[in-house]
Amino acid sequence: MKFKNARETTGSFVFGDVDGIEETPNVYKSVFVDTGENGLFSRGEFEAITAMGQMEIITPEEIADYLVFEANGGNSGYEIISGLDATTLGPSYRGGVMRGNALNTIKQLEKNNNCDSVAFEMLGPPRLSKLLYEGYLIRKIVGSMEGLLKISPAELSQKALEVIQSNEELRTQMLSIGLVILSPDGKKYIRGKDVKIPVQKAETELPITTENIEQ
Repeated sequence: MKFKNARETTGSFVFGDVDGIEETPNVYKSVFVDTGENGLFSRGEFEAITAMGQMEIITPEEIADYLVFEANGGNSGYEIISGLDATTLGPSYRGGVMRGNALNTIKQLEKNNNCDSVAFEMLGPPRLSKLLYEGYLIRKIVGSMEGLLKISPAELSQKALEVIQSNEELRTQMLSIGLVILSPDGKKYIRGKDVKIPVQKAETELPITTENIEQ
């Protein structure tokens, strides 16, 4: 959706309203980390979820080592069936080392393929992709935390709008994963076919109120 087709923030937000939403013929490519059964993560998602103090990371090989040890009659202290509530495997030093290697590889792939791996909407709620794209826009505009301190919120918001309006690829990527983009004045918004925020439950539409927008 382009800003010329933006909806007014009045009345109701209708989940199935796809009027003015255009399908793009482009297939956008990005770099990802394949974490196996946990799915495909962008660099931003992988970096956030495996950071110190978050979930961090343990490798499949370490889990397999414990499994084989237990199957052979050993006592690792991580016997899952009898001790799930008391003992679960946590992040490991090996996982931390491999995380660093994975991030270095994905950053090089981003450079080689001239793309930024921001978010695929694999984690949430809360919707991490929204925060990651907001951080990505801020970084594109100011470049650093020092630069962020030198710009006013109003100027930052206006520049973010200009980036989204002029960069069709970035705008399409954000809308395609279910994000809704609200204009700085709060009077208009654009969306794609699928919407992740707000979350659709049983209702087909939601009243557009100040409280709902803030939520």
